[in-house]
Order: sequence, then C-alpha cells, then structure tokens
Amino acid sequence: MVQLFMNSYEKITLAHGAGGELTGRLIDSIFIRAFGVRNVQGTRDSAVLESDGGKLAFTTDSYVVRPLFFPGGDIGKLAVAGTVNDLSVSGARILINGTIGDHETALLCSRKDIPVSSEIVSDCGALNGLIEHLKSSGVSISFMRDLTRGGLTTVLCELNELCGMGIEIKEVAIPVKEEVSGIAGIFGYDPLYMANEGKILFVIPKRDSEKAVKILKNHPLGREASMIGRITGDAPGRTVLKTETGGSRILRRLSGMQLPRIC
Repeated sequence: MVQLFMNSYEKITLAHGAGGELTGRLIDSIFIRAFGVRNVQGTRDSAVLESDGGKLAFTTDSYVVRPLFFPGGDIGKLAVAGTVNDLSVSGARILINGTIGDHETALLCSRKDIPVSSEIVSDCGALNGLIEHLKSSGVSISFMRDLTRGGLTTVLCELNELCGMGIEIKEVAIPVKEEVSGIAGIFGYDPLYMANEGKILFVIPKRDSEKAVKILKNHPLGREASMIGRITGDAPGRTVLKTETGGSRILRRLSGMQLPRIC
C-alpha cells in the first residue's frame, strides 16, 4: 500500500502536510488502508476514545511555524490555540465566525518584510469560548470544523464528502479583508485556501441560522460572523461557489500548497 502511494511521490513533501488534496491521499492510501477507517476515524481532528466516565476526545500536534513571532501571535500561542481548536471542533446553513486568510497573510508579510498601510495581524486564538457561547444559547450545531491548513475550501470539500449532498457558497458573503485580498493577489494566492488560526465553520439547521449569526456577533471572536451558504440537494458531491459576477465555480481541495510552515 505504501508502494502504491510512493509510485506517484518519491518522498513525503511539505505539501502533504498542507491540508489539501495530497494530505487526503496520504491519509487514505496509507493510514486508513493500514489501520482502517474506525481506527483512523476519517478526517476528524481528534480521536474519540471510550472511558469509564464516557467519551474522551484526544488530539496532538506539532508546530514549526516560521517566523516564531508574528503579528497577532507566536509559536507558543499558536500551539495552545491550534490544539484547543482541533479538540473543540438539506437546507442547513453554513456559517463562519469572521474574515478568512488573516493568519497566512500575516506570516507572509512577516517573512517577506512586506510594508502595508494597515498592519495585518494573525487571527490566532482559542475558539472554545466562542463555541461554548453558541452551544449554551440552545442553537443546534450539526457540524463544526476549524479552518486551518487548506483553508475554507478544504473544510467545505471534507463536509461535502461526509454529507454526500451539494454545497452552495456565495462569494459576496465570505468576509475577506481588503488588505488580505490585495496581498494574496500579488503572490497568486487564493484567500479561500489560505490558513486561519481563529476561524471555524458551523453547519446550523435553517431554523436556528439567523439566531446563530446574531449570537456569534455578540462574541469578541465572532464580530464579523457571516452566513456564507447552504447544503442543498442540487449537484450532489459538488461544492459550488456562486461568484460576484453571477457565475459558478466548482471548488476542489487544495492541490499542493500555498505557504509552508503556517503553524
């Protein structure tokens, strides 16, 4: 099974840890085939273990971010927030808690020493308080996942694979800072695939979706929360972005990587 994978790639590369298509292939072709879906537990960020007191979620990670100190955080804050966020996280609505691409853009500017008129800072932060704020309101949460490696699009594609239905996203509803969009354009990056360290995607039943957005906006880490799309019976197995110009774009997992060592 390892040989099948290595026929295409002579060695494991940084791109295999970028959270996109190559990460998925690595998990499917080696780990799931070797240990089984039940033991690997698919694409979850944590393993659910049985204990005498009930179920226990366990996660682990390592951090190689460069530079070690960046606008909005450092490797220590990132290690705490990243681990906490991994552990916390037809007709249903899809929500995110704020602007995307801030973390990867902040790292990019730090590495390249890019002068910007307004400082771009990482969104690095632990989301457990935000999640508890939403859960305690009585809102039903069908799915949630933090938007780290591979960005928003990768999580949407994973959700698509899990639910087996279609996903429709509105480009105009996705919050992206103008500075982030500008820097991404200069380097040929797509904010939809850029890494975040303080953003999470929720799937909420339609009846609770408007309430959920209001509740998120009342929390410091959800001020710019937005309802970006919905799960639909149309185009099963596809994630479709409705563009600002009225067109449609099929979203796929990140192929390769944009910026290495983002966490």
